Amino acid sequence: MMRAYNESYLNNAMKNLGDMFEFAVCHARYSPDEVFNLFISTGIAESFGRGDPMYVVGRSGQELFCDILYAAGKPFPPVASRFLFTKSPEYWCGWILAYYQWAYNADFKDIRAGLSFQDILDLYPVLHEADRQKAAEVLRERIAPTSPKYPTLLLNST
Repeated sequence: MMRAYNESYLNNAMKNLGDMFEFAVCHARYSPDEVFNLFISTGIAESFGRGDPMYVVGRSGQELFCDILYAAGKPFPPVASRFLFTKSPEYWCGWILAYYQWAYNADFKDIRAGLSFQDILDLYPVLHEADRQKAAEVLRERIAPTSPKYPTLLLNST
C-alpha cells in the first residue's frame, strides 16, 4: 500500500500538526477536542491525510489553525503571545497523530472515532518519551476495538 506522501515530509508534517494543536489550545484557548473536531469537519484533516502539500508542509501550525477557523466560519480569537520553553502535551498529541496517520495510512475520522483528543492527551505522561513507533502501536491497540478498519503498520513498505 502506498502512503499519501513521502517519508521525507513526515517530520515537517508532524511538527506542523503538533504546532497547530499547541497554538490552538495553549494560545488561542480552544478545547483540544473542539480543535480535533474542527480539523476533521472542515475537510482539512482529509486533505492533510491525503498529503496535500499546502497542509502537510506549506503552512505553519498557526496558519493551519487559521485555515481551519476560516473553513469553519469561526472568527480568529485574540491571542495572548507567550513563549513556551518546552513543547506542550498538546504538541505531542498532534505530533503523534500525524505520525500515526502516516504510519498506518489511517483516516483522521477513524482515529477520532476510536479516541478523543483527551484520550490521547491522557497517554502523554506514559508515552511522550517513548519511541514514536511504540506510541503509535499503543494508539492502534486503543483504536482497534472501535474501528471497522484495523490498520496495518506500513513502516516497511515505503
